Amino acid sequence: MFWFDYGPNGGCRAPQSWKLFCRRGESWKPVENTSGFGTQLDRYNRSTFRRVETTRLRIEVQLQPNYSGSILEWKILEEE
Repeated sequence: MFWFDYGPNGGCRAPQSWKLFCRRGESWKPVENTSGFGTQLDRYNRSTFRRVETTRLRIEVQLQPNYSGSILEWKILEEE
């Protein structure tokens, strides 16, 4: 995840936190065995998790108070 941040005076900031969910059946479930959901700036924030078979992923973001947020780029890589 690469966050867009237009700080310190802009209205778009990296979030406080975020989580990743996958669709299983008719419900959304958190991915399992995660390793971090970083919000550092000027870099990709890598997160690993147990392999899932799904057609949909969803990110839930907790924004910073009084700011909007934006994803600059999101990459999903499958590792062997």
